[in-house]
Amino acid sequence: MTFTVQDTPRVGTLLIALVAVLVILSAAGIGSPVAAALVDDDRDGFEDGDLAEYDDVEAAKVTTATQYQGDASVVITDRNEEMFKQNGHYTGNRIYRDFPDGQPDQLAGAVRIGSGAYNDLRLFWRNETGAGIVGVNLDTYRNTFYYNGTAVADISANTWYYVEFVGLDWEANTVDKIVLDGDPVAQDVSFLNDADHVHNLTMSVNDAGTGSKAWFDEITTRADTTADTPTPTPTPTPTPTPTPITPTPTPTPITPTPTPTPETCQPGPEEPQMQVVDLYTDDATITEDDPGKISGSIASDITNNCNMKVQITLQVPNGISIEGGTDIQSGSGGLVTSTFVVAPGEVRGISADIYGSGSGEKQVQSSITYFPVGHQDRARQQDTGTLEFEVESTSNDEQRRTEDTANTAAPPQNERTGESDRDNDGVPDSADYAPDDPDVQAKSDLEDDDDPLSASGPGFTGSGAILASAAACLLLMRRG
Repeated sequence: MTFTVQDTPRVGTLLIALVAVLVILSAAGIGSPVAAALVDDDRDGFEDGDLAEYDDVEAAKVTTATQYQGDASVVITDRNEEMFKQNGHYTGNRIYRDFPDGQPDQLAGAVRIGSGAYNDLRLFWRNETGAGIVGVNLDTYRNTFYYNGTAVADISANTWYYVEFVGLDWEANTVDKIVLDGDPVAQDVSFLNDADHVHNLTMSVNDAGTGSKAWFDEITTRADTTADTPTPTPTPTPTPTPTPITPTPTPTPITPTPTPTPETCQPGPEEPQMQVVDLYTDDATITEDDPGKISGSIASDITNNCNMKVQITLQVPNGISIEGGTDIQSGSGGLVTSTFVVAPGEVRGISADIYGSGSGEKQVQSSITYFPVGHQDRARQQDTGTLEFEVESTSNDEQRRTEDTANTAAPPQNERTGESDRDNDGVPDSADYAPDDPDVQAKSDLEDDDDPLSASGPGFTGSGAILASAAACLLLMRRG
């Protein structure tokens, strides 16, 4: 018996439909882990020219002067007015952006740090409480790329770097590797804080002084991989039951940790750690119109768990006074102290004007004490040495001339005419034959009426006339 297959086109149609359904289900994530790979829409290259989706953008702008890719990037200029407020003091500026919660397996961004002795760039991804998950910290003080306080690579100012955090494990809270410009620089590292999703990114620049810059480009800004997944549609032919997808647990709020308090902060075994503790003489010459200057920096290590309480002590000699500047209070003659708090990773600039009296060399002894807030038993003291100043006053010659002018009395004046009368004999100098001799006012006062040999003329007295006569006699005798 011969069979003729007449429905072959129908079978082919069913197979094609089955393949199409499987493709659709696969694209929707049915039967597979939550999709997490980044796509182009997950990155912001700032090509649209605005920062409408970001907050606190007053210190930031889109620029076409430099970029990692495309035509634009964003630059933040440090105005020291926003970040790390401690005792009324601000340092640094940042912008941030929220996006839907997600669990991407990769986060990435391009960064470029400007030159400056203490310039500090940061790019961090966080959860909704502000706790950091992973992040980039470039520091020009040591020209280093830090992750969680550990140096992972050397960097240079004014150079673009592309940083990738690859293989994020949201159950183990680990990163498979950190890649810098295509080269792995760290492997199997932990999250900065435990988290089960990412919600936010922040970009910031911080410096001891104002004007420092940091650039950002191609930044991961969307990780919406936890959206509801459609229920699998039964296939026309029997297929294995799709593996159920375990719903992502509702994130448990994590207590924010950026600002530790004495009650909750537990110092690490090596705390306190300071990157920089330095005071120095910025201008060692003190004049009446130009004071000297003390400058310095305090930089708390980013690995510290706690805020650091810092006290500066200056032993000031007599004749020296301090006009308070940044974090140094005013004072003179004795001990001058100033106390403030520095957050982990914060760089604090210090300055004060020094005034002096007298002249010569003056010395100011300085020391700095610091400890984790609430843990004074861990206090450490660092003697920052002797700050020497040279006090310059008016020169001795100029001072003597000033004194002579002040001490020189005006010559007496004739009461009747008001004219000068140096010998105070009542005759004005203009009419006095001998203005410096109070016994002689006229030429006749010099003549001696009782001596026939007296000669007239100032200073030509009788004895002078006798000598003149004797000389004349000797001359006549020789001629005879």
